[in-house]
Amino acid sequence: MKRWRANHAQEGVVVGGRLTVTSEALIFRRSFLQRMLRSGSSAQWELSEIRDVSVAPRALAEPFGGGHRRRLAVTTSSGVELFVVPRVE
Repeated sequence: MKRWRANHAQEGVVVGGRLTVTSEALIFRRSFLQRMLRSGSSAQWELSEIRDVSVAPRALAEPFGGGHRRRLAVTTSSGVELFVVPRVE
């Protein structure tokens, strides 16, 4: 299992929390403060749903969605999830 502090781009803003990879799934769990401020607590994708993992280029038109930084882009069967993580390469 690997775990990182991460921000998940959701609805045009980034939400703080932790990104965890297990042998079965990719899990994003919102921080305590974010769980108090917004409904929902986590998102999970089975590894079989993940089609690609890449680095998304900066998108300055999305400043509140973490677009000023390169982001981890996880393509799943239902779309693309963007995460701001340390040292994305």
